Order: sequence, then C-alpha cells, then structure tokens
Amino acid sequence: MEQIDDLLLDHQVPSIRTQATPILFVHRMWGGSRCFADYRRIAKRYGAEYLEVEGHGHMFLLEDGWEAPLEGVLAWARRATS
Repeated sequence: MEQIDDLLLDHQVPSIRTQATPILFVHRMWGGSRCFADYRRIAKRYGAEYLEVEGHGHMFLLEDGWEAPLEGVLAWARRATS
C-alpha cells in the first residue's frame, strides 16, 4: 500500500490491458494544493489517459464553464471507441 496525501493506492494494477478497457483519469485543478505530478503518475501506472480540468472543483460538470471539460471527456471517448 502507498499513501499519497488522502489517496491510498493498493497497486493492484490489472495485468492485461486491452482496447476494450480504456481508462480516463480526470483531475481538477482548483481548490487544493495537490502535487499534479502524483496524479499524472497514478494515471500512468494504470495505463490511463490523463485530463486536467483547469479552474474547477470536484463537481466540474455542475459548475459554470462545464462545457470545456466535458468536451475533453467526449473527445477522449471518441478516440477510445474509434
């Protein structure tokens, strides 16, 4: 087990990654002083694409300006399913 601030990682990484299991790791960039490199490292460890959502909190889809981060998620979904 590894503790990074309030995150507890058990390192149970899937041994097989396939096209059928795309992962997107979305991280907000407002309201905290977390080390973004840690979050990028977590995404990389799980073979996930990483998306930083600038200027938003945890509920970014309920906040003003939600359209831009949603477009990033939708663009990822289109790439992941094409």
